[in-house]
Amino acid sequence: MAFHRRIAWAGLLLGAALVLRNAPSNPVFLLGRSSGPFEVAKDGSLIARRGLSPYHTNSDREIYAKRRQQIREEMREAKKNPRNKPVKKFNFDALPEIQDVYNRKFTGDGDIDPIGGRKRYTLHVIFRRGDGMNNPNNLKIAILKHMTFFKKKLSCKKVKAQVMKSPIDGSDVTVLEAQCAQYGELPREQKVRNKYEEGTYMQYELTMPAMAVPYLTDFLYKDLNLLRHAIYGHTLHFANIGEDSELLL
Repeated sequence: MAFHRRIAWAGLLLGAALVLRNAPSNPVFLLGRSSGPFEVAKDGSLIARRGLSPYHTNSDREIYAKRRQQIREEMREAKKNPRNKPVKKFNFDALPEIQDVYNRKFTGDGDIDPIGGRKRYTLHVIFRRGDGMNNPNNLKIAILKHMTFFKKKLSCKKVKAQVMKSPIDGSDVTVLEAQCAQYGELPREQKVRNKYEEGTYMQYELTMPAMAVPYLTDFLYKDLNLLRHAIYGHTLHFANIGEDSELLL
């Protein structure tokens, strides 16, 4: 038994020696918590870095950083004064009666419906160019139609619209990688769906109830002026600063 144990230890020592022999001459290790992948630098050193999620914007990261800083300050205060542990300051006076919550009905009009329960979303759409959509007035009418639907039918708040530059060359016209067919139901006299190679890139920022996303996608797919769309959600928890919470955190 002792002989087998000596063989095992000898194998471990031999493996460690081989690893040290093949290790870089000037290794650099960054210790600490890391949620991202490891990368090998040009000099062959191993570097661990924290990965950034592609689904969060810089403003989202600032919100989460403020929340983490607030938690750290509360923990420091709790260590200094264990008997006076800080308590979250909720504004319970802003909450409605419990019966009003159960009997609440949303009309779909964001100007009338109360706050609370909406998540932050970013909506990217590409309007087709051609067949009348090159006219800025027609594009403006199509954008106002979207914003009216968001506010009056989906109970959205904080709706912002912005015409974006092309991510390829920064021009006002976005050239698509391939021809894209238009959305929507075709008129009776139209037999073939039109395809376009150019579009206008549009971005909407809004707060919307999570249950309204299927209605939003149905509305977009029925729009003959659209070629593509993408929806990104940013809300992780309603306790974060800047979210649509009735406690006004």
